[in-house]
Amino acid sequence: MASIVERPKKDGTATYQVKWRQAGHWQTENFGDRDSADSLKGLVEAHGGNWPHGWVRGEGFVQAERKDGDMPFKVWAERYIDSRTGIDDATRDRYRRELHRHLALIQHTDQYGQVHPATIGTRATRRRGCDARHTPSRSRTATASCTRSSRPPPRPLPRCVR
Repeated sequence: MASIVERPKKDGTATYQVKWRQAGHWQTENFGDRDSADSLKGLVEAHGGNWPHGWVRGEGFVQAERKDGDMPFKVWAERYIDSRTGIDDATRDRYRRELHRHLALIQHTDQYGQVHPATIGTRATRRRGCDARHTPSRSRTATASCTRSSRPPPRPLPRCVR
């Protein structure tokens, strides 16, 4: 059960602190007005004495930042299936069925506890000069440039002789 404590300041104004116990520890959040404190109190009680999903302490509900080039995984997978050549329509239909039954259900939970559909980072175009001897840089941005690999190519595995 959450409660609201009015905390007077030296300048005569007051802050409102929402307090509740979660897993044996006191949790608090401060507000400058009573209405916001009442709103969080109601949300905490509705969530069974837990922080509301997506609430960040000191900031409120935070929208997850979207990265350039991110595309919903389902859209990307459908485009990939459509771009495959050399397969018949029945195979393409099976791929789509498997996508919708299994892979389209994948979700991502961010650090704030909000659940989002899975996305895949894509690059719109390949940069000039990229070929088999180059590897994408380790950067996770959509505009990752190609860099020359510092590692030599892998050696072939020895053949088994019986």
